Amino acid sequence: MSVLSLPECNIFGNLNSSQMVELQLNIRDMILATDLSLHKLILTSMEAHRKVLNKAFKGTKANQLSREKKVPAMCCIMKCSDLSNEIRPKDIAILWATRVNREFFAQSAKEKEMSLPLTPWIDPEKVVIEKEQINFITGLCMPLYKTLHSVFPTISPCIDQLKKNLVDWEWRLQEMTTREEAAKLSIRSVWEDDQEGTGKGGKDLSANLGNRANVSVKLGEKK
Repeated sequence: MSVLSLPECNIFGNLNSSQMVELQLNIRDMILATDLSLHKLILTSMEAHRKVLNKAFKGTKANQLSREKKVPAMCCIMKCSDLSNEIRPKDIAILWATRVNREFFAQSAKEKEMSLPLTPWIDPEKVVIEKEQINFITGLCMPLYKTLHSVFPTISPCIDQLKKNLVDWEWRLQEMTTREEAAKLSIRSVWEDDQEGTGKGGKDLSANLGNRANVSVKLGEKK
């Protein structure tokens, strides 16, 4: 913000007040879109507006869409970007999965050190990365990318790579365990935790995200 306060660096200097408000709302919504506890809320909203969005983006009327209609698509694009390690070529996807879980395991070690309740989905004694990756791709990433694909079909290569990576993780799991043993390894993932209520799919997603932001601020004030 200190950089933006300099006239020569203020890239928002030519926006009027209403445009500035919309920009601030967009930034807020895009940040909240990466919160996995809001995954179902965002996906439900995208599905509710899918036909309208598909028609608009196929033609030349996308710029005529209301902000309420645009936000679900914007949030889904942000979510797919946030999870894009899953659509990378196999070697890169494996590298990122390893790094992410290394970070999770470090948190788990800290929880043990501080005698805090252990978060099960990051406990290295319970997590099998191969199984977790399969859960994550099939339960969260694939539905998300397919929903976005219904509006933007040009992302087909992303889904193709996601399918290839899923096959690779399944092969890796089979190499280390039997089918029966693999079934017993199922654990509850972060994205499977209690989700924010989806309400009606047609409700204004941005308003729902704004409510979430207000709740977070109030909780922070109480601490």
